[in-house]
Amino acid sequence: MNNLPNDSLRRRVIAKILGLADYPYPRGAQKLRGQAGFRVRVGEYRVMFDVDDDSQILSVLRVRHRREAYR
Repeated sequence: MNNLPNDSLRRRVIAKILGLADYPYPRGAQKLRGQAGFRVRVGEYRVMFDVDDDSQILSVLRVRHRREAYR
């Protein structure tokens, strides 16, 4: 996550990821088209993640700026 521009944004992204541990399908989470997983918005950044409900594992796939997130 060193590509995030400032500490404030980094803290917001980390808080969002930690929140996913408690509630893996938050309001606003959207299923990714054409690939496995979901995404949530944090400002202009996107957190892409996948959830395995059977084993209760949440995997963060990537955190990217919105213009680079879907490439």
